[in-house]
Amino acid sequence: LRARGGVAPKAALPTAPALVDEYAALSARLGLAALPDLPSALGARWSLAGRWLGTGSDAGAVEQARLWARAAAVAAPLARRSPFVQLPHSFSDLYNRYAHGVCGECGRTPQQPAACLLCGALVCAGSACCRVGGDEECTRHALRCGRGVCVFIVVRLSATLVVAERRHSWWGSLYLDCHGEEDRGLLRGRPLTLNEGRVRSLEELWYGHGLREYVCLYPSSFPLLALLPRRPAPPVDTLNA
Repeated sequence: LRARGGVAPKAALPTAPALVDEYAALSARLGLAALPDLPSALGARWSLAGRWLGTGSDAGAVEQARLWARAAAVAAPLARRSPFVQLPHSFSDLYNRYAHGVCGECGRTPQQPAACLLCGALVCAGSACCRVGGDEECTRHALRCGRGVCVFIVVRLSATLVVAERRHSWWGSLYLDCHGEEDRGLLRGRPLTLNEGRVRSLEELWYGHGLREYVCLYPSSFPLLALLPRRPAPPVDTLNA
């Protein structure tokens, strides 16, 4: 934190060997690059650490500061790792995976299936079958999976649902057609592919703790999640014809 904030480290820093050992243990647990491999792993960002370092008479303190700067530099890509599960490039693959799946809560195929972006679970969105005490499954899953805040893809709508406790809001679709347009409700039937720019925008909201604020600023028109409209049954005369 001192390295990233531009504050000179205190004199009573751990020794250089202790810092190296600490970084080795943390990097092994977090899956980071080893200390000798940091320049190649960070690429152009490696030079940013040198801007913080100044000149000093104490060579040991400067070396310790360099180690702290390297640890701060490697924290940047770590913080930007996606909190969401790996999504397929084609929406057809996502649809085939979740549209006819079975909800782990009720054991049925959801009328409105929703895929959790944090863990990949399939839940019923707005269905009465999984409602407990007035809270539907997306709300209860958000409490278990994201401490009250969670993001879902409602598969049959290709829309992104943001849930914050008992509130929810709709966010733009992560899958767009070749013209960069959404297909809400899958009415046009065009092939949809994952848009990396929208994924990064949603990640920025997550990392900036902005999802709760987004739900408050853009609340849904309905307090409860509306079910998909069922197709009307054909008249009896038509069936007997």
